[in-house]
Amino acid sequence: MIQVAAVLFVPLVVLPWTVDGVVLPKIALAEALLGSALVFVGARLSRGEVLRWPRVTALTAVGLALFALSTLASITPALSLTGTYGRWDGLATAVAYLAGFWVATQTAHDRDLDALTTAIGWSAYVAAVLAIVALFVAADATAPGSAFNVEGSRRAWGVLGNPNALGQFLALALPISLAASTRNERARSVQAIQVATIAFALVMTFSRASWVAAVLSTMLLSVCWLSRGSFGPRLAIRPIAAIAFALIASALLVGPAIWARIASLPADGSMGLRIAIWTDALRMVGDRPLLGFGPDSFALAYPHYQGGDWAAGSFIDRAHSAPLQVALDSGVPATLGLTALLVVSVKAAWSAKTAPAWGVVGALLAYVTATIGDIVAAPAATVAFIIAGAALGTSRVAPRRPRRPSARLAGIAAAFVAFVVGGLLVTNSVRVLVADITFRASLERYAQGQLSGALDLVSWSTRVAPERPEYHALAATYLTASGQLTLAAAEYGIAVGLGATDASIFRRAVDVHVQLGDFDGARALALRAKDLNPFDRESNELFDRLRGR
Repeated sequence: MIQVAAVLFVPLVVLPWTVDGVVLPKIALAEALLGSALVFVGARLSRGEVLRWPRVTALTAVGLALFALSTLASITPALSLTGTYGRWDGLATAVAYLAGFWVATQTAHDRDLDALTTAIGWSAYVAAVLAIVALFVAADATAPGSAFNVEGSRRAWGVLGNPNALGQFLALALPISLAASTRNERARSVQAIQVATIAFALVMTFSRASWVAAVLSTMLLSVCWLSRGSFGPRLAIRPIAAIAFALIASALLVGPAIWARIASLPADGSMGLRIAIWTDALRMVGDRPLLGFGPDSFALAYPHYQGGDWAAGSFIDRAHSAPLQVALDSGVPATLGLTALLVVSVKAAWSAKTAPAWGVVGALLAYVTATIGDIVAAPAATVAFIIAGAALGTSRVAPRRPRRPSARLAGIAAAFVAFVVGGLLVTNSVRVLVADITFRASLERYAQGQLSGALDLVSWSTRVAPERPEYHALAATYLTASGQLTLAAAEYGIAVGLGATDASIFRRAVDVHVQLGDFDGARALALRAKDLNPFDRESNELFDRLRGR
């Protein structure tokens, strides 16, 4: 099953041949696999197979339409297609998430939920092992006081590239692994090792939201088991011992850092920062409630609503809340639609009354808890949408089979949309990977002193992915180095017009316009840089210097 491959490999894949070797490969693999799954389901429906869960299908189609409309109405439509560099939260990613959910509703059967949860458990175990190994073996490249260091203790992140991203995924996987430890008596010892490893790595992420998510989901599972009388002492001893071992081991290794992390919540400013951003963001939602500002356009819209220097001059590019981010990107109706899909899936899983289904309920609770006050990470989101759909697809609460003649037409329409969207997802996944591989190759060629070859390669990237401002900005840098200032200014203009969010691009563009004697253009670009982050000292100083010229 393609979904099993997605939940197993998407969180783990990294590529050394791209500039973004962590997030982009995961997004591209998810789009390729789930796009292929869409084509497969479309083929089955076109051959006359009955469309399952037609109402859920209709709601998913409405969500897809809302995301597409919000992209068309975006303040930066080109950027909203694939999202900002390093985040990739554009339309293509949102469609991949919906594809994972809908494909699972159409293809998942009784044993598929077992296969999915098993794959998630082992994927999380491998991610945890790699993070732990890197924690103790890799050279320490983090400075004390940085976001990757707590009281002198390094945070775990491994192949997920960020401690919070790893924390979200492990918090989602922990209840699934706990539920699995009660099923197969012969494998309980192996499952206990899996639980202990995931729990230890989760603690070492120092992600407070993920800690809370793991605690709440574990409590929910305990209530489920105890209320059903299906979790006696014989079943409980191994998972309880595994979690206890993880907690004791982490306390012995980094106990003071763990306590400092917990105690720092009121004092480190992160909660105050979030509340300030959320207050500003609610005013943004009020201005564009129906379709939002466009997928991944928050960074460009927020400075106009920012009520103060909440981040000490740093650039704020996220709302730090998943539901609020969706409302800002694609509107309140899209947020309500996704919430409805989640509620239907949780209800179906709860009604199943099986260990894998309860594990899914715990996983979805953990995902919502971890992301309601934080940024969404692609691996956890991909897995959450797939298991939500699988919980619905394997539900014993079977939907009524349609009897109207229009049911056949609905199946044909769904098949057509699946073919088109699946093909676009697969094509896009290849396109963005090829563009970024060429992007990295151009940087390597430039480092070797081959300016002409580097320019040729990055020019190819701009043709393959013309919506990416980073590629145009690098082309402008090479053109500046070769003395072609007029062409460089044009490339910088394209990058700015596409929605560049890196202030250094604007500053380099200002330098080119100054060299060309175009002080009006330089002042306009300096003002754009200042508007992008009104509290950035360097951008403000640049604008002040140019204002008098």
